[in-house]
Amino acid sequence: MRPTPRQWAVKCREPTSTLAPKTTRWTVQLHRAARWVLVAAFWVSVWALLAHWVGSDLLLVGPAGTLAKLWEMLHEATFYTSVLQTVGNIVAGFVLSLVVGVVLAFCAYFLPLIATVLNPLVRFIRVVPVASITITILVFMSSRYLPIVVAFLMVFPLVYMNAWTGIDKTSAELREMSRVFRVPLHRQLRSMYLPATMPYVVSAYVTGFGFAWKSAVTAEVISSATASVGAHLSDAKVYLDTPALFAWTFVIVIVATVTERIAICLIPKRQRLHVATRGGA
Repeated sequence: MRPTPRQWAVKCREPTSTLAPKTTRWTVQLHRAARWVLVAAFWVSVWALLAHWVGSDLLLVGPAGTLAKLWEMLHEATFYTSVLQTVGNIVAGFVLSLVVGVVLAFCAYFLPLIATVLNPLVRFIRVVPVASITITILVFMSSRYLPIVVAFLMVFPLVYMNAWTGIDKTSAELREMSRVFRVPLHRQLRSMYLPATMPYVVSAYVTGFGFAWKSAVTAEVISSATASVGAHLSDAKVYLDTPALFAWTFVIVIVATVTERIAICLIPKRQRLHVATRGGA
């Protein structure tokens, strides 16, 4: 018995609706992973050829020498304490900048006097080099807390400006309705301003984590903060220990990438998709 046209159409749609999406998704992921491996292999090969051409580990150590030094570092207890302290400093400064940046953005938007006082300072911090801020603060503060403060100062302007933009982009119609119906301010904040601001804050959250890593490690290098990744980088520079310099740089890249992925996974999926669509603020 031949199937009816309706049964035939349903039968033809089954593979498309069930198997095809999974196959396509896995294929895309495999292609992406293979492309990443090939690109990484290419640049590692270039690195190895350059190191072989230079012929001196003092000037340029190769991948094998870097991995050997890294394996040696992994057997030292100070390696783990240094990494944990650096990550702790970065997370502390980053979280502090998020909280203070969002709160001050709301305060400055609704209280013009605060905006008049705060906006020039925010613009000033945005253009001052990390080294200048680090050296200046080091005069007044212990090196132990310096990376936290520097990470906070580098990320704070980004969060503040993004949060301000999100508040300002709130729908004018909703503002007018809340004014006409005399909606209390706390309900406006919870139901109107926060949903409009969140995509911009999430964008600053994603971008600012990398800023926090760069600025905090730079502060550790300049201040030689005890038991930190930056202190080991500084020691490698002083003693011309190029393998250690490359190994610690490799550690920074790996740990920063992992912690950034973890931080992104903490974002609600809807906000992640929204930021990916907008491409950041």
